[in-house]
Amino acid sequence: MARKENPIIVESVDFDYVGTDEQFNTFLKSIIKDYLTENNLLPDYYDDKINSKKSA
Repeated sequence: MARKENPIIVESVDFDYVGTDEQFNTFLKSIIKDYLTENNLLPDYYDDKINSKKSA
């Protein structure tokens, strides 16, 4: 019989960051976006919607 493995549950993550507030905000947004897209929590059209707001 195959042994069933329990998934690892991450309860917290610590970051040490040196930079400006703007750089940190960009970094944090990219981390959150990566998390959401890898777990299929964002719709496929999300990037198109964001890019159209930036160019307006």
